[in-house]
Amino acid sequence: GAALRLRLREPLAGRAVGLAVWRRPGSRADALLLGVEPAKLSLLELDEVSGTLRTRASFSFDALAAELGPRDAPLPVRLRCDPTGEVGLMLAFSTLLLAVPLDATCVGTHVAQPEERSSGASATDGAAAVATAAANA
Repeated sequence: GAALRLRLREPLAGRAVGLAVWRRPGSRADALLLGVEPAKLSLLELDEVSGTLRTRASFSFDALAAELGPRDAPLPVRLRCDPTGEVGLMLAFSTLLLAVPLDATCVGTHVAQPEERSSGASATDGAAAVATAAANA
């Protein structure tokens, strides 16, 4: 019979709450957008040489989540990438929409502070982006 062979085993630093596949425009390789409690996103790529996952970028919105305070979320965390592959979206606590750039400059660690919560985009723009990403997921 066929044997199941484990190809990758990676411990995660936190409780994973969402996972989405992302492909950089012009690339043949997929990457993973991983959501971790309470409000972190990591962009992970497979290192072909070592066969391990490498964190390309990480985003922490924990300070924003702490500002909201403890709450029950009726909806699970949702992750999506927009159809162009340029933006990653995370819906956390059913009320916090996080959007991060996934372009060539998306490298390293990024920590958002509470005063950074408004991007200047309207709620309509955000809803359209979420609807587009959800429709194409």
